[in-house]
Amino acid sequence: MNNKFKADVLCLDFTWCRGGFIFYIEKFLVGFLIAANSGIKCIGGFMENRCAMTGRVVEGSSDAIWDDGEWISWEWMNEQLHEQELRTRYPNADTQLVEIFEALVHDAVCYKQHTGRYLPIFGELGEIFAEITFGIKRHKPRTQGSDGRLGNDYIEIKTITPEKKKEVVSVKRQGNFNKLLAVKISETFDFEARIVDRKNMSKGDGKVAKVSWSSMKVKNILNNIPADS
Repeated sequence: MNNKFKADVLCLDFTWCRGGFIFYIEKFLVGFLIAANSGIKCIGGFMENRCAMTGRVVEGSSDAIWDDGEWISWEWMNEQLHEQELRTRYPNADTQLVEIFEALVHDAVCYKQHTGRYLPIFGELGEIFAEITFGIKRHKPRTQGSDGRLGNDYIEIKTITPEKKKEVVSVKRQGNFNKLLAVKISETFDFEARIVDRKNMSKGDGKVAKVSWSSMKVKNILNNIPADS
């Protein structure tokens, strides 16, 4: 007999095989055929379970379920449930952008906890929150006059950060907008937004108009972003 074994090759002298050894080969071949039809990969004669949806290795029932002849991982199912939750919470938003937003908030929370400092990204977080919550289509970077559009309305977005002592936003009167949207971010990274028509803002001759959070009563949306999202 001349037996040689490698990780991906099983070499046998088939003229020698008899009895139980033939049974072993038959079992191996049957297992290989089952694997080929059920998302299981064979390595050196051993079957490796893989999720049919992602191709990732699964250990068995501890992290996957066997459904209709194939393994489906809990990880993949949880991802689908999370995406469905995001679509329910933000029905008009790009779910990939929502996931990026949640990741940025998570990183900002971790950074604050580790360093005691805030990451200087509140302006961008405020604009993304406005986009995914209200469905605003933001302009290209450095566009003058307004930050985006909502239907036929031009929207100016301002953010009240946790570091601000007064809940007031400043906006240039010469801006080409007809609605002002303010996003308030708390010390615990809760996001709250209010939007008001420009015609309801205080009148004046100065170049800059200041609008207090308390004066904006038109629309109010509260959204808590989990720190571990």
